[in-house]
Amino acid sequence: MTQLKKYSYFNEEEFYRILSLKQQHKYYQFEKVCCHYLEQYPYDCRVFNLYASFFIEFGKLEEAEKILSQVQIQKGTKEEDIYQIRYTKMKLLGFQEKFEECYQLFQENREYFKQEKKGFYFIEAYLRNQLNLLQEISEEHSYAINQIVQYSDQAALDHIRTNHLLENIEDKSFFLEDFPLEEIYFHIKNILPSLEEKKVLSSIFKNEYIFYYPHCGMDQETPLNYIRIFTFQNSNQMITMFPSNNWKQYPVTDLSNLQEKKSDSKIKRLSQIEKFQQRYKNY
Repeated sequence: MTQLKKYSYFNEEEFYRILSLKQQHKYYQFEKVCCHYLEQYPYDCRVFNLYASFFIEFGKLEEAEKILSQVQIQKGTKEEDIYQIRYTKMKLLGFQEKFEECYQLFQENREYFKQEKKGFYFIEAYLRNQLNLLQEISEEHSYAINQIVQYSDQAALDHIRTNHLLENIEDKSFFLEDFPLEEIYFHIKNILPSLEEKKVLSSIFKNEYIFYYPHCGMDQETPLNYIRIFTFQNSNQMITMFPSNNWKQYPVTDLSNLQEKKSDSKIKRLSQIEKFQQRYKNY
């Protein structure tokens, strides 16, 4: 591999190449290039952050901890990049269940996290609940916070119905009207404990799973064949689920065997008039 010029704390062209590899899910190349880059530019905390986040995402927490321990903040490093490293450290501590250390780091960087809105109220409520410090429920983001304090399957189902069952909110995917929501919800909930190896740690204190279920939903005119779900960390308590596109970069569980065979396999998108008539036909 061509040697990089060691003229600065970073190489912008190579940084964007690394970022592109991660976004394209070319993980083998991404990991190889990261190693080489950090040998040449050991003070670029942006790449340390990308590299550590990659390991966290796939549950390799020891590797992520090792990467983060090598970060050296230099004079002139952008404040945003420093906080990104701290946020990633907080994610790592959370997934390691080191909640006291995690909460301390959260408090030290509270104003930045609040300003950036990185799930601020959710993170605060989750940590305070883990440390038995949660006394009041904030009105803001009440669904997630209520679920943290006292989980309810019915509340989760109502949340999914409101946000993803019908085409009632712009820019959101939605399940088709014949999608057996409750049946799939409880089936997934029951099998989650056996899917530990397919768990992705993509969001702080949340685990993510991908399921294959052909023709489960739509996104504008595009048929969707996958279900993406988020659960609270290390549990089968679902926060939300929604139809998604092809997530081949993550482990996928096949649920196609649950589908009833239909004589007409084509997806028919209802017109607005048809939806109105169907919804109010019994009134």
